[in-house]
Amino acid sequence: YTQKTQPGEKKDTSGPLPAAYSPGYVEATWYPWWEKQGFFRPEYHAQMKHARNETFSLCFPPPNVTGSLHLGHALTAALQDARVRWRRMQGHKVLWIPGCDHAGIATQVVVERQLWKDQGLRREEMSREEFVSEVWRWKAEKGDEIYHQLRRLGASLDWERSCFTLDPRYSEAVTEGFVRLHEGGCVYRDQGLVNWSCALRSTISDIEVCLSLTPRGAVPDLGTVCVCLCVGQDEVVVATTRPETMFGDVAIAVHPEDQRYIHLHGSRFRHPFNSRLLPLLTDTSIQPELGTGAVKVTPAHDHTDYHLALRHSLPIIHIFNQDGTMNSHCDSWLQGQPRFDARRLILEALMERGLHRGSEEHSLVLPVCSRTGDIIEPFLRSQWFVRCKKMATQAIAVSVCLSACLSVSLSCTHTLSHAHTITLSVSLTHTQTHILCLTHTLSLRLWTLGDCVSLRVSIKRRGKPGSVTSGQWDPTCGCVTVIGV
Repeated sequence: YTQKTQPGEKKDTSGPLPAAYSPGYVEATWYPWWEKQGFFRPEYHAQMKHARNETFSLCFPPPNVTGSLHLGHALTAALQDARVRWRRMQGHKVLWIPGCDHAGIATQVVVERQLWKDQGLRREEMSREEFVSEVWRWKAEKGDEIYHQLRRLGASLDWERSCFTLDPRYSEAVTEGFVRLHEGGCVYRDQGLVNWSCALRSTISDIEVCLSLTPRGAVPDLGTVCVCLCVGQDEVVVATTRPETMFGDVAIAVHPEDQRYIHLHGSRFRHPFNSRLLPLLTDTSIQPELGTGAVKVTPAHDHTDYHLALRHSLPIIHIFNQDGTMNSHCDSWLQGQPRFDARRLILEALMERGLHRGSEEHSLVLPVCSRTGDIIEPFLRSQWFVRCKKMATQAIAVSVCLSACLSVSLSCTHTLSHAHTITLSVSLTHTQTHILCLTHTLSLRLWTLGDCVSLRVSIKRRGKPGSVTSGQWDPTCGCVTVIGV
């Protein structure tokens, strides 16, 4: 299109048409004019001759500011735009809101990589304020590109109401939602094992963990190690795939009916590297046919061991720093060492002391961070959790009802809908028995997100000391819990 049309002015169509259909020619200059006329704003409803007293509002799912739009975004924009324009044609007052999502971990990782590529800087070498300013600069650049792409798609969005998920007013809405969930008993704070990324120094959610099956021998030093523990003339050989966690061991566990260890029930074995005595416990969760049938119990860094420790009232010893190095609960020769270097050093020390009973390559399922490629470490931390049983029960009821409706109205989809219902029901039934951690919004330790702060405020009153249920005000004692982000 070569006609001279000022931005925001109506397109001049008096010129010659191209020899063949040209999308660029057809689409040129229309969008700025639509915007200037305010066609996409709900306020334009008053000027519509066919206006009806009905409202239709829709939010465009905010794309991550990690990059450009992809085909999925284009499809969503096309489908929503068709519906929005149809509602306007019907005379509805329409509001379609655009925006961008900060994307949390994804954006932080992308910005870190860009800083390393352009300036050779790591996040740890900057102050938090400097890093956050880089993130906002990235957001401005990528956000403008995303908005430009949506305009090129012709999406009839109300750009004067565009939003970003870290804008103050939306952060306030998140805080309000959190407080309401807390007051309703849906959200609570407790200790539990979480997925810890040592590279990010943050908790990450289950959906951001990739379970990678590592074939036998694919990764050096990953395999089963047999370690001997002694007491008097007796010894027990435990098999482990994680020798680096030995300083967090608090017990040895065997199956109660395993004949090899019945005579050792109740015995205590000395830890290979310190004077700690490890009791030999019996638990039916132990599988005698695996390894030597005897396992070490490290509750702070293994989900199975954590639940076993709760059943047997065992102590919990955390041996890693946030960056994955060994902490002060380890011997001095190991403190400060990265966890996988510690694995090698511990194996060497076991060999020197004559306690190493062999190693073999073993296939493992490794939890890997989808953002950084770092191997995830189970960490015991105080976190915010959400109860999911009630929601899962309601979702199961809806899925069963929906399946019944589909099978009646469309008999050809009965098999498909029934299969999907079974899959959904199994997943939700599993959810009922587990408490999911709200790591995606509440427990992340990212520089780009605000801190979740919970304070308990007590107002002293004469003769009426006491406490209150978290999140509620009790006029008799003057105590209240205040939560904010």
